[in-house]
Amino acid sequence: MAALQRFSGKTCVVVSAADLPFAGRTVRGCVAIIYIDGVEYRLATYLGARIAECGESRLVLEQGKACLEVEAGAGVEHKLMAPVNGEMTKEIRERIVCGANIRFSRNGETLFEGRSEGASYEYVEV
Repeated sequence: MAALQRFSGKTCVVVSAADLPFAGRTVRGCVAIIYIDGVEYRLATYLGARIAECGESRLVLEQGKACLEVEAGAGVEHKLMAPVNGEMTKEIRERIVCGANIRFSRNGETLFEGRSEGASYEYVEV
């Protein structure tokens, strides 16, 4: 799953979660950058973040007392094919433009909550 969105003011959110091959096994990882009025917040596997929820329209990342929630709405969906063992058999569902609600909180305080009609969301069933 990946999404990037700019919001009014000086706020930008980019987030990605994936299953990655590493040392002969698969590791589920994530990275997110939330930029709010000149301050960057980063949630990432290498910083202790975990994927609490990941689905067709919802992604939740948690890192300590920080939480990023992404809820993607309906949009024009495109089906893309990706390789599996050399064959183009894996289906990816991609919404290049869709609505999305994003909420970022830390220590119980909501630092950002917004909606965009120009977000992107991609989900691949594992």
